Amino acid sequence: MEENKVSMNPPVEGITLDILLRHPNAKIPTKAHNTDNGYDLYAVSVEYDEDMDCYVYHTGVSIKVPVGYSLDVIPKSRHRKTHCYMPNSPGDVDPGYTGEILVNYKPRLPKVVRDLIN
Repeated sequence: MEENKVSMNPPVEGITLDILLRHPNAKIPTKAHNTDNGYDLYAVSVEYDEDMDCYVYHTGVSIKVPVGYSLDVIPKSRHRKTHCYMPNSPGDVDPGYTGEILVNYKPRLPKVVRDLIN
């Protein structure tokens, strides 16, 4: 798998983030509007983890965070309209983390209840 390294300048003066695209379909995080506070992440794949009863979204992106800073991965406000929630919100990306950014979503109803309904 080919990896591509890019850099971006977030709205913090003098800070550059190194981004590693680990998947051919991975995208650099973007803003929909210049006035947006955060950047949007994009999924390249999703899998269901039966043991944890959650969906794991792979972004194919790693971001090198400078020492003294962290990145927060938070759900968009429109996700309140879905039947899933982000159990570890906000997700924290520390300077020492070098792996792919993964985003977990858990169904609001436990699997045992969903099975009873179906």
